[in-house]
Amino acid sequence: MPAFDHTGAILFEILAVTLFAITFKDAFSTRRLSDLVGATIFGFLIEIQSVLFPIGRGDDYYYGNFTLSLAGVPVAVGIMWGVIIYTAMRFAEGLKLHLWQRVAVAALYAIAVDLSMDAIAIRLRFWTWSIDLNEQWFGVPYSNFIGWMLMVGIFSWLTWRLRSKLRWAAPLVSAFLAFIILGLPQKLWAGLVVGSERDWIWFLALMVLAIGSALVGWRNIVDLKFPIVHPVRLMPLAFHLFFTAVMLAKGMGANIPLLAVTIVAALAGVFLVEGFHLKGVIR
Repeated sequence: MPAFDHTGAILFEILAVTLFAITFKDAFSTRRLSDLVGATIFGFLIEIQSVLFPIGRGDDYYYGNFTLSLAGVPVAVGIMWGVIIYTAMRFAEGLKLHLWQRVAVAALYAIAVDLSMDAIAIRLRFWTWSIDLNEQWFGVPYSNFIGWMLMVGIFSWLTWRLRSKLRWAAPLVSAFLAFIILGLPQKLWAGLVVGSERDWIWFLALMVLAIGSALVGWRNIVDLKFPIVHPVRLMPLAFHLFFTAVMLAKGMGANIPLLAVTIVAALAGVFLVEGFHLKGVIR
């Protein structure tokens, strides 16, 4: 197992703070600041519980020695949860879709980032899972991706449902409601999807459901009007570029070619969407 990469961690923290600052500016200027605050609080709550109260199964993990941590959780990770959930919701809100379709799109937007990020991050010892590096998704439990989809999906669904009644307070209330739904009964969720051959089946089923839901409204993807410098566009691009650069610099691609193909494909997908956006296919 490689040692904790201090230089990489510092660069990751700089990236996280930079993206959070850009996202904060957008949230403030569009009166969505409570969305970002609520998403960040929710991310911290889930992470702190996971670190302080491990369930003793294959999805337990611990973090490396980051510069600044809160209750064992790197601050960079907590604020990145806020950025990822916020931008996923902003992206989905830019589409003329039904509520359930927006939830599916938001979940897919987020999971597209983690499929490449997590497998590289564990090889830098940013965090360490309790399974071997050659197990499941290049050392990442499938249950982690299930958790990502549920976190983004449930938080966004609650926020959008409560928005008309609670207005600016909706995401703040949603942060605690989503934590009650996902965080407190953690062992119950774990009993359903963790520690058996069912993990990849649950993940595949969720992916098929989310992709199918999004494709139903594909013709309505006509209302994306984000400027060039916008967190919705910068977040996935910055993440994929960062971890692709790390993979190349560390020579990981030569040792795990399938992982390299996956990450390069994810990066190519980001550039493809950006190309459509700039050419006006997605306005």
